[in-house]
Amino acid sequence: MIATLLEEAGTMAAWSVRLAVAAIFLEAAQHALSERQEFAGILSAYRILPERLVGALALLLPVSQIAAALALMVPRATLLGAGLAVLLLLLFTTGIAVNLHRGRTDMDCGCGGDSQRISPALVIRNLVLMACVAGTLAAPAHVVFAGAFTVGMAGFAVFLTGLYFATNQLLGNAQSFAAASRRVSA
Repeated sequence: MIATLLEEAGTMAAWSVRLAVAAIFLEAAQHALSERQEFAGILSAYRILPERLVGALALLLPVSQIAAALALMVPRATLLGAGLAVLLLLLFTTGIAVNLHRGRTDMDCGCGGDSQRISPALVIRNLVLMACVAGTLAAPAHVVFAGAFTVGMAGFAVFLTGLYFATNQLLGNAQSFAAASRRVSA
């Protein structure tokens, strides 16, 4: 009985993470597509790709995020969704890390929503997200969604999504506070 409860809790947690990451990717994709020129400018500022590829990537990345999000929500496609999500997070993290290594910290991360500067905290955030997505693969992908399981899964997914956005807001606030402190002391 306890083993069954633990297995169900693990499955519920895995599905909650999948849904939360799907929501995060959908929000980021919506922002990138609605502000496509701005997003292309952010991608260009990373100085990683030839300029002629930036426009195509400004469309390909959000479309890939939508594909990953949808696959994460479909039981038979979770492996594909998780793989694509981890690959996208790895690309984003690499871009941030390369620019941090170059000493370029005064640039928008392009994560969606309010402008946020790249920082080591974003690298850590993305590594945690990658680990969480990879961890969901240990849970069964095929499950019958019923009753309390579905309510618990949805509630936990909403909690995780809120936690992600609250953490992002705190990171952005810390950056704003540090910038304001520098101006006052200057």
